[in-house]
Amino acid sequence: MKNKKFKIIISLFTIIFCVTALTAYAKKSGSSSDKKSNKPVISNNAKINILKMSDNELMDYLLSEVPDANKRVKELGMALLVTGETLEVLGEQCRYVCLGTNHEEHFVREIHYYISGSGKIYEYDPIGDGYNIVNKK
Repeated sequence: MKNKKFKIIISLFTIIFCVTALTAYAKKSGSSSDKKSNKPVISNNAKINILKMSDNELMDYLLSEVPDANKRVKELGMALLVTGETLEVLGEQCRYVCLGTNHEEHFVREIHYYISGSGKIYEYDPIGDGYNIVNKK
């Protein structure tokens, strides 16, 4: 009976040690992404500096924030193009990212996105000649 109690106590200490170690490791690693979605985690207090992101970071941000764009790239083979152009949209300075199809001789621009310094993503509506916010920032 003593031997069984001893094994249970050792097992409990082992579990507690493992949980404590894993918790400490998770806090120490300070992960900056959501493990389930691999999206950048941005708290409400954090200031996103879209204007200083690299082209690849900007494309990743767009794909993580706009599910339709992500689907078009992954399932339909569309491509993103960052031209370096900026434009003021509704009073905010924005970077231009285009979603389109890449052909041998040229790139066909199909959907136009403008990403503001605050993280808002606008999609240009050519029929209404305006901009619609497509993410929740």
